Amino acid sequence: MTATTTTTSTDWPIGHRYRPGVTAPALWKWAWQHVGQTPRPVSTRELPGLLRLIGYDVDIEYATSVAAQGTLGRLPHNHRWDADMVCRLIDVLESERRWLPLHPFHRHKLTTTERRQHTQRAVATLETVTQLRQMPVDHLIGLLVDAEPRQARATVATILREQLETSSDANRADSGA
Repeated sequence: MTATTTTTSTDWPIGHRYRPGVTAPALWKWAWQHVGQTPRPVSTRELPGLLRLIGYDVDIEYATSVAAQGTLGRLPHNHRWDADMVCRLIDVLESERRWLPLHPFHRHKLTTTERRQHTQRAVATLETVTQLRQMPVDHLIGLLVDAEPRQARATVATILREQLETSSDANRADSGA
């Protein structure tokens, strides 16, 4: 039984089966097109952001641990990941079903239980972000210092940045700038 293939605003066909050695390079190419750049080796810091664009739940720690296990054939040289290494990592992420909650590239692969879990995770994230947006800046700074894991700090940093930009924009408007 093959899944129906449709296209979303992402310009990526949704609903097809993952094919090792074929799908990963296409996804990696799509990520680069999406950011408007030519594919190139990426730093360990850049890697998770690009992989999240294509729906994988990965952070620096996880990516480096997979590389350290020898799963990718070699370690990144000077913290640079070439396309071959990234595609092998994507194959690992796919085999472990490490998808972002309800990401359109992977939603069709979820079991009923996984779909329910992903929905609950997405709702919890939305509730957390809503609560964070209501906190004063000094509380957000405290959370930024204390939050674990790194992804929690990244979320707090994003909310804090939004609040500071909004505050800055309001101050400029008040001063007539």
